[in-house]
Amino acid sequence: METEAPSYGHPIITRGCSELRRVRQEFDTFPTSKEPHVVRMRYDRLRSIGGRIQNVAGDLATQGERFHSLLSWHDPRASALFVTFCLVTAMCCM
Repeated sequence: METEAPSYGHPIITRGCSELRRVRQEFDTFPTSKEPHVVRMRYDRLRSIGGRIQNVAGDLATQGERFHSLLSWHDPRASALFVTFCLVTAMCCM
């Protein structure tokens, strides 16, 4: 049984088939009234986007750990010397 999208008092303007498909997906009922292959396609798209987000978050965490390890050596004097060297180099290269 197909239900209509709720009306909010203003028309929904779509620019193309892709936008219309997204609007229909947004107003789908629960549990879904779509075919299994459509649900599988949505799930696969969501899973691929989630995988990309997880990869980017992992890359950011790796870079953060590398930056943290540069600034926190076991010898505090070496850390301070390295930070000072980096600041002087940055000021000289400007």
